Amino acid sequence: MIRSLYARLAIVLVGVVVLVGAAGIGVTMALNAVWVHEVRQQASASLAGQLVRAIDDAYASDGDPVALRRELERITLIDHVIEPYVLDASGRVLAFTGADRTLASERVSLAPIRAFLGGRASLPIMGDDPREAGGTKIFSVAPMSLGAGRDPGYLYVLVGGEVHDSVVRALRGSYVLRLAALVGLAALLIGLSGGLVGFFLLTRPLHALTEEVERFRRAEVMPRTDLEATAEPVRTDEIARLSGAFDHMAARVREQVTTLTERDALRRELVADVSHDLRTPLAVLRGYLETMRMKEATLGRAERLDYLGVAQRNAERLDGLIDTLFELARLDARDAPIDAEPFSVAELVQDVLASLTLAARDQGTELRFSSPPDLPFVRGEIALIERVLVNLLGNALRHTPADGRVEIGAASHNDDGEAVRFSIINTGETIPGADLPYVFERFYRSDTSRSRDETGMDAATSNAGLGLSIVKALVESQHGRVGVQSASGRTEFWFTLPRAE
Repeated sequence: MIRSLYARLAIVLVGVVVLVGAAGIGVTMALNAVWVHEVRQQASASLAGQLVRAIDDAYASDGDPVALRRELERITLIDHVIEPYVLDASGRVLAFTGADRTLASERVSLAPIRAFLGGRASLPIMGDDPREAGGTKIFSVAPMSLGAGRDPGYLYVLVGGEVHDSVVRALRGSYVLRLAALVGLAALLIGLSGGLVGFFLLTRPLHALTEEVERFRRAEVMPRTDLEATAEPVRTDEIARLSGAFDHMAARVREQVTTLTERDALRRELVADVSHDLRTPLAVLRGYLETMRMKEATLGRAERLDYLGVAQRNAERLDGLIDTLFELARLDARDAPIDAEPFSVAELVQDVLASLTLAARDQGTELRFSSPPDLPFVRGEIALIERVLVNLLGNALRHTPADGRVEIGAASHNDDGEAVRFSIINTGETIPGADLPYVFERFYRSDTSRSRDETGMDAATSNAGLGLSIVKALVESQHGRVGVQSASGRTEFWFTLPRAE
């Protein structure tokens, strides 16, 4: 079975060319024969009338039928391509040339004769050939007197008689006809070759696209990049559009596969990190509870309260970690619509600072807030932005030493167009440069952060490295951006929010 589209098109083209060529040759020959017959019959329309006058003179001189036949023989000697017949009123042949030859039919149909004499029928008009059964030829006819006491008959002259037919048969293999046949065949071959080349050029892009799809199915190669696609000649036909659509589809599939792979890797990492971060407080909680149970008789009140405090803090850490995981899942699913509204930046920051002032005072950390008096309103969901500020300020307080300082600023930011930029700056320890690109990733914590108080005493409030991931997700859900920079004992976290219209 032929599967190639080009081969199928080639077979169809060959078949069409052969059929059209054969039909064209046949129709051309038929029309040419009709045209030649029409011209010859039109040119010889008066031939029978002229011959009747000559025959009437000879026949009337002696009235001898032999003389009539002799006169017909004389006519055929003058013009070898005609065959004269004398017919009676019913169409029966009375006299003809070549006495040694027999006739296939003794009678000729009068319908073509009447049509010719009527002058209204279109030429050519074909009449019966008495020498050939069922044969027809063009003719010329004229009424003719057959003598006293007899009805008038006809002089029926076939134009292109038996002699003419023999000459035509002899010339069928002539050089001119062979040359014409060769020219026609060459024209058909040239047309066929041109068609095959054209089909090849037209189907070559489709063949290339098929190979590309097949390679993509086998996952052997990546889809073409935009740069590779633009390097090819620009086409606008259907195959080009199909190829472009496939390239976009393949790139999209590759992108989705890459995304799924990354998400799967993230899921595996998430499971591992969650297992690790849940195991630590659980192990501490379990250890202290088991110690209390085993040493119940020997533990004093102060030690028992200390053990219970550690267990409670780790239970609170577990509760906070679980709440954080649920919040991340909700943000990823985006099942809650954003209830954005205009609000005052200064008022929200003051409310957040009021809730953290006592903790900062106990730590010995100074909180400062500065903003221009004409600071515009921003648009967002107040509760989510409050969570962002609480997370960033809590993170800053955790990493600011006693007698340190945390500064909160807000100002219009031209780089982001119509936006307001928030900044939270704290003094104290800095973030290593190698860690800066990853601080907003889930469960990412620097080595120094991981090594601090593995008993969970300080890490209980760190949300296992999820707090900054929540900050990024919340800010991006409000159509903002977030970033960090840290150097020379100074760390700045910033984010932007769109201005209210």
